[in-house]
Amino acid sequence: MTVTMRRGLVVAGAAVAVLGGAVAPVSAAGMGAQASYTNTRVEKTYAPDKAACFTMKGETKSGKALYQAKCGKNSTQRWDIKRVGTSGGNNLYVIKNRKSGKCLYVGSKTSGSAITQVKCKTSDSHQQWVLSGSRIINKWASKAILSPNDKSGTKLKTGKWGGGSKDESWGLS
Repeated sequence: MTVTMRRGLVVAGAAVAVLGGAVAPVSAAGMGAQASYTNTRVEKTYAPDKAACFTMKGETKSGKALYQAKCGKNSTQRWDIKRVGTSGGNNLYVIKNRKSGKCLYVGSKTSGSAITQVKCKTSDSHQQWVLSGSRIINKWASKAILSPNDKSGTKLKTGKWGGGSKDESWGLS
């Protein structure tokens, strides 16, 4: 599938089903009652084919940072995204790494802050995320997960969202 088609899936808000390696929008809008996604990758939608996926780089300890790397099949790039409640009409999710068993966490409301993994606590707003269009926004910090480039090894950080930036566009594959 080409980059152009993947962009179209996100912009058009296509169905959430993942078929034939396509990248579905991260948005939960079409999910209905579906409570989670299991064993999925989170992939940058504007990167060249399979160039940038969430990864913990094999790390299993709490406090380790989230990076992006060339998409692969290893468990450090696999995630369970579980619905844990609602807030202001939005579904809230925790994003748990399959290898470490830990959840993504934001410890600062300052743009440019690292996203780390910690022991999962579904009631902790630092670990709760809203899937909005193709953005992933932390409930507590009200900041999106951003990637400034498509390079493997880039540490992902939080930042302001809403400008339609390619840096904040993610999909599930």
